[in-house]
Formats: sequence, C-alpha cells, structure tokens
Amino acid sequence: MQTDVAICDRPYHIAIEEQPLEPLTVGDVLVKVAFCGVCPWDLRVFSGLSKSAHYPLRLGHEVSGVVEAIGSRTLAVRPGDRVVVDVIRRCGTCAKCRSGFENHCERADYSRGGYAGHIVAPIESIYPLRQTTPLIEASLTEPLACVVRGQHRIGVGPEDAVLVVGSGPIGLLHVQALKARRARVLVSDPLAVRLEKACSLGADATINPLTENLAEVVKAETDGQGVNAAIIATSNIESIKQTLPVLCVGGRLLLFAGFYPEGKMTLDLNAIHYQELLVAGTSDYTRIEFAEALRLIEDKTVRISPLISHVYPLQEISQGLHTAEAQKGLKVVVQCNEVEAFDPGASA
Repeated sequence: MQTDVAICDRPYHIAIEEQPLEPLTVGDVLVKVAFCGVCPWDLRVFSGLSKSAHYPLRLGHEVSGVVEAIGSRTLAVRPGDRVVVDVIRRCGTCAKCRSGFENHCERADYSRGGYAGHIVAPIESIYPLRQTTPLIEASLTEPLACVVRGQHRIGVGPEDAVLVVGSGPIGLLHVQALKARRARVLVSDPLAVRLEKACSLGADATINPLTENLAEVVKAETDGQGVNAAIIATSNIESIKQTLPVLCVGGRLLLFAGFYPEGKMTLDLNAIHYQELLVAGTSDYTRIEFAEALRLIEDKTVRISPLISHVYPLQEISQGLHTAEAQKGLKVVVQCNEVEAFDPGASA
C-alpha cells in the first residue's frame, strides 16, 4: 500500500511523495490521518534552525485520525475507531525510561511523521476517542501533554499566582490548564489580540510589556508579593530577565520554550540564591501526561477550537508552515484527509 508523505529535504522545501507503508506487525495499527498540527519543532526544521535535523525527514507529530487496519493480535481498537496517535516511539527499557524519564528515551524514534495520508503506530501509542471529541481538537493532545508536564515540573497548585509570558497557542494552553488547577493567571504578551484571547479563555489579568510596567502590574495584582510561578512560553530571552524579579520568595521559573538560535544569558545568581528561587526546564511528555492531556480535551476543560486559526490541506503544507512562521493568527493545522470537517464556530 502506498500513501502520500510530506518530506522536508532541505530548509524551506517540502515535497509530497508517494511512499510504501511499512507492513503491520502483530501489535500495530494503521491510521488514516485526519489532522496534524504544526508545532515549533516543525518550524525549526523547516527554517533550518534545528541542529538535530538530518535531511530528508518527515515532520509532524500532533496526529489524529481513524483506524483503517490492525495487526493480527491488536484487540484494543477496531477499524473505524477514531483515535489520537502518540507518534514518538519509546523503548521502555533504557535507563531514562526505567527512571521515569521516558520523554528522554535513549532510543526514541521520531521518524514516522504525521504529515501523511496514513501512519503506522504500535497499539500502546494509540488512544481511542469518544464519539463526541472532534478529531481536530484531539490532534492537539501532544502539545497539551507537554504543557501538563511543564506544570507538573513546577508544582502549580490551587491559589498560586502564575505569570504566563507569551500567549501564542502554547501560552493559551497553559492558561487553560492552569485555570483547571485553580491558579490565578496573569498573562504577558505584546500583541493586544492575543491578550484578548487569553482573557476569553480565563486569564485573570493581562499585561502588555510594550505599554505597561510588568513589575508594577504584577506587584499590584499580588499584593506586593510577586507571582508563585512564571512560565516562559516564548523564545524571547529578554523575557527571562524581566520575569525573574517578579517571582516571590520561593518562586519557580519554568523555561518552557526552546531558544533558537542557541540562547545564552547572564543570571543574577545571588537573586536565585537569596530568594530561594527554582529554575526548571521541560521537554516533551510521558504517556501518563499524554493521557491526562487527552482527558482535559475530552472533558472540555481545555478548549481547543478557539486556538485554531488556519487549516491547510496536505498539498499546501508549505503555505501552512510559512503562515505559522510569520505568526499569523494562532494555531495552524494540516488536514491530511477529509475524514471529518472542522467547524471553526462549533466551540469558539
């Protein structure tokens, strides 16, 4: 069987090629891809900023679709089932996997990209969906899983005041996941339209750093104490320098976004020492966090449709990537097959 696959063979060039599908083993599932979201990693590879990219390669790992065939011993799903796919294959046996850091699996396989007509995945990477869950919303389970892991890393709890710096698609997922934890959420972003979206999704206060003093607003919103935690959801290094001083004693700073080209900065180590601050990083997610993210979407705790601004067919994936790179709108999603229509007004 052949299927269309998007191949990035050099920066700013993607071709749609027809390639043979790998044969199904006993525990595999063949999924007809419905939607695949565009993520920052895809953009780094597409634009040539990723040092880890070895062209040619397949992109896309925010995947939902419909089961088309199953291996001989796969009983958990059946053809016709609507599913979301965890595209990253982990070994489960290396030291990282055994220590609870499967998101850093030493033999992780990212090779089967989701910008394709079909994808093969092992049954343990397949998550069945409720009939009421739109496939396009389920495709964002992966980025939300990353958000869930990040918030686990800094231990956000009820009544915490948390500053989210950057209100793009990821920042807006953070806002909603934080509200589910009953945190008080402040959002900083230089784009008024994104601050408006943050308010509509539950943010308690917003700050435009171009026209307002971040430190003064945070002080006013927290009775002079500072925020308990801050999440950097932008690759702007200057935002870290502005955010550290607004943390309260014992505050936690999460570096959620990657910095490309490689970013370096000088930190006031005494401020971290005497204020007893914690600085944490986060990368990818585990299966537990993936399942938690899917539950948040299926329970409508986190709203996905309001984040989706553009949907492109697979044949126009390059245009979709250019749109995302230019930060036009919010979330860009690629429709790989016309399995299910997307109504942008259904849950906006």
